[in-house]
Amino acid sequence: DLERLGDGFRRAGDFGRAEEMYDRAWREQAVRHELLHPYVACCMRKLASVRLRLPAAETNELLALGTLVVLRGLPDRRSNGVVGHVGLLQDGLYTVHLGAGSVPVLVSNVSSALLAKAPLILVLGQPVLVHGLTSAAGQALNGRIGTVEAFGQGRVVVQGVRRGLGVADLAAENIVVVDALEVASLQGASCPAFRDEGVDTDSETDEEEEEEEPPKKKQKGGK
Repeated sequence: DLERLGDGFRRAGDFGRAEEMYDRAWREQAVRHELLHPYVACCMRKLASVRLRLPAAETNELLALGTLVVLRGLPDRRSNGVVGHVGLLQDGLYTVHLGAGSVPVLVSNVSSALLAKAPLILVLGQPVLVHGLTSAAGQALNGRIGTVEAFGQGRVVVQGVRRGLGVADLAAENIVVVDALEVASLQGASCPAFRDEGVDTDSETDEEEEEEEPPKKKQKGGK
């Protein structure tokens, strides 16, 4: 199916074709299911993740000094998803200030972002990026993309950033919304019951990028 084709292109490093397949898969699933359905959310996360591997298509917006940005489309995949603040623009390069110093990057290698602690910007089902966790287990989640499952009281429940599609309950200040990674204007819905479950301290720390498996479809006639 389209999602599997996207997986193949992604593994081959053809992120442009992978984006096309995931976008079509997401739109197909969104017609059949609600935005929080596992199939829809899985396609959304894969699409947002692969877009983070691509440079921005439109770079006409001039970012103000200090704007929160996310790095994207860089050859070193570990740099993609890193959050910083934009500095001066000179000769087509932004100086981006990170926690450990500054780096010059092309205009197409940054996208503006907002911290989720501004409550009105969150929508159920939208893709978000984890940022700024400092514990050993939490650092393994930084830069990963999940989808919003619930939010409230300064917390955000995020699906898909842990192995096995488990949820992570994180402080809103550790969640970044990147408009460029969304595929459409998502309509809000009633927030499900909020549960404070805490961040799983047994999260995987493998550096290799994980391939998210789509939810298993139920077999007809089986037991």
